[in-house]
Parts: sequence; structure tokens; C-alpha cells
Amino acid sequence: MLKVILFANTDWFLYNFRLQTAKGLRDAGYDVLLVSPDGAYVPRLKAAGFAWREFPISRRGMNPVVEFWTILRFYWLLRQEKPNFLNNYTIKCVIYGSFAAQLADIPHVVNTITGLGFVFSNPAKGGLLRWLVKQLYRLALQRTNTIFINQDDMALFLKNRMVPQDHCVIIESCGVDIVKFSPAKESTDIPLVLFAGRLLIDKGIQEFVEAARIIKDKGMAARFVLVGQLDRGNPASISEDQLVQWQQQGLVEYWGWQEDMVKIYHQAHIVCLPAYREG
Repeated sequence: MLKVILFANTDWFLYNFRLQTAKGLRDAGYDVLLVSPDGAYVPRLKAAGFAWREFPISRRGMNPVVEFWTILRFYWLLRQEKPNFLNNYTIKCVIYGSFAAQLADIPHVVNTITGLGFVFSNPAKGGLLRWLVKQLYRLALQRTNTIFINQDDMALFLKNRMVPQDHCVIIESCGVDIVKFSPAKESTDIPLVLFAGRLLIDKGIQEFVEAARIIKDKGMAARFVLVGQLDRGNPASISEDQLVQWQQQGLVEYWGWQEDMVKIYHQAHIVCLPAYREG
């Protein structure tokens, strides 16, 4: 039986965005192993019938020794597991996973670029880091296949020669169960405008709040709701004080992190996606 490893920087990512992919691979006859740091979603991955292996990885760490050690640790994992296919998600997993796979001589490596992250989304910051990441991508993606979700992202990678044109492809969407996330009958309540996502500047949260301010200044009846978490490990995260201020000004309601997003979406009249790139 052919083995596939899906590698991401959080168990949350695997559960929420790649569970259907994992199920599809399993149904097609593949032996699927999920690899990520430990977290609250690991029991759910196991309950879904999947093998999971812990692999600690720092999202923001920049110590060269630690980062090089991370690549070696993943190389040893690959040598032990001997997968036929490796699918990497998120920036460090893509770069480090590709390097480790080359060392371990993994036959097939697929990298999925679901977004660019803070390094590329904020032109005013991260100049040296952005240059370094570009060089690492160029080295990592030369011998792999790369899937893009966003046409603009693929264009940026091609323009900066980070990926060979004959090694990349774009698909229209992935990770969403369209049976589970199906349309509901629209309610007749006061219009509810929903922002769902991490509370990051590059997700367009400031623009969302400013739109709420404009609508409310015009005296129009509408509710603006934020659903998601502060990402304190991300330089683009808004502060907790800013979030509290917006609520005190009556601009938005903050519902925090929600488990049942289908229920949340069914309450919304408008879903607003003002992210700087995928929006």
C-alpha cells in the first residue's frame, strides 16, 4: 500500500482544512499519516481513524541552529516512515519538508501554497526576511510539484522565479466540505455582516471595522460580527486593547472562536472577506 504523509504546522489546520483530503486519499486506498505539532485536535484526527505523529515546529523561530535541526529531525522522520508521497502545507513545512524530502530521497513531493503570510503581505516590513524566504523557496521548490489556490500567489512566485512554471498548477479551491457548508434560508432579522478568520491586519480587519463605522454613521441598521482568535504569535495581529476599543465604540460584536461555523454562517446575511490577497 502506498503511503502519503500530510505535514502542517498545526493539528488544527489538518483537522479543519485537510480532513476531507485525508479521507479521500484513504478511500482511494492510500495509507495516510498526519504529521503536526501536538494540540487539542489530535484526538479528533485519531477519532477519524487516522494515524498521527507528533513533530514539534516553531512558527516564528529564526535561530539558524534550531531551524537546521528541525530539517534534520524531519529527515529522520521521513527515513523511518518511508512515504511514497509527501504533501506539505504552510511556509516552514513547505520549505523544510522539501529539503528533508530531497535528503531522504522521497519519490513524490507536493507543496500546497494556501497563502503568502506576513512576510509577503506587508511590503513595509520584513525586507531581509522576505529576501531570505525567496531564496529558500527557490531551492526548495525546484524538484517538487506546487499547488496554488490563488492566481495572484502563483503569479508572484513565477515572477520572482521561486518555482518553475512547469512544476506548478492552480486549483479553484480546496479544504471546504460543500455538503457541510451548504446555503440556508435567509432570515428577516437585522442584516448581519460576518468577518470570520484570524484577527490580522492583512486579513483586512481594519477595513472591515471602518466599513462598520461608515454604515453606522449613516444610521443604517446592521450588525458587524467578528469571529476568530487573536494570533499573538503573528506580527500582523491586532492587539487585545484595540479589539476591546472597537467593541466599546459599538462598531462590532466579538463572538470569539467558534466551533460550529456552519451555524455561524447560517446566521449571516453577508460574509465579508477583505483579506489583502485572497479577499
